[in-house]
Amino acid sequence: MKFLRVFILISCCCSGLANAQTFGFSSGIPVWQPLNHIINRYNDTRPWLTNQMNEIHFLPGVNIGFGMHEWDSKFSFDLFRLQWLRKTVKAEGQDQSRTMRVKFSTLSIIGFGYYPIAKSKFKLGFNLYPVELSRLKIKGKTSEEPDWKYYYKSASFFGIPTNASSTLTFDFLYLTSEKLHWQFRLYYLYSWFKDEEILFVNKELNPNTYQYTNQSQTLDCSHFGISISLGVH
Repeated sequence: MKFLRVFILISCCCSGLANAQTFGFSSGIPVWQPLNHIINRYNDTRPWLTNQMNEIHFLPGVNIGFGMHEWDSKFSFDLFRLQWLRKTVKAEGQDQSRTMRVKFSTLSIIGFGYYPIAKSKFKLGFNLYPVELSRLKIKGKTSEEPDWKYYYKSASFFGIPTNASSTLTFDFLYLTSEKLHWQFRLYYLYSWFKDEEILFVNKELNPNTYQYTNQSQTLDCSHFGISISLGVH
């Protein structure tokens, strides 16, 4: 929630400078073999499950951004952008259940866009977000313990993430009216720190077998993704 409050504070300070906004849906595509290994170990050691816990290959979510963008210009400037990605998986069997939720949030402090192909109705170009604050959270609950419990949270300072990332995007913009356009985006997020330690996630899900694994217990949050957003300029 502190992360959200930081975003709201920045929004209030910068909204007067922005003449463009985007709102849309995103999907990250992480390669999280260490986490999926933990999930598979959980499933394999519980043959009584009627519904096994699914692996995590996609993180759907939403995004919102504010900046400066004139349709007739080949350049754009983002003041800030926030993206929430979240996935919930669940296992059930013998009147027992376990739910796990993964959330990855990214606050882009500033961004620069360049559209070398710019026509009256569409644009093709790139955006770079060189400095971002990012945070990974993993929590869970069971039918016996229905309150959410955090298994892992990235490091933070007074609620502000200390992990950082950079994102490069390839964008296609299509003008639908004088002030509205659609933005179709492919992106790659590069995480500066690749040591998200998830040993305690393994310990929570597999308390009897977590110490018997040869799989890495760290996550790299770098990933490809896609998004579709409606832009107002």
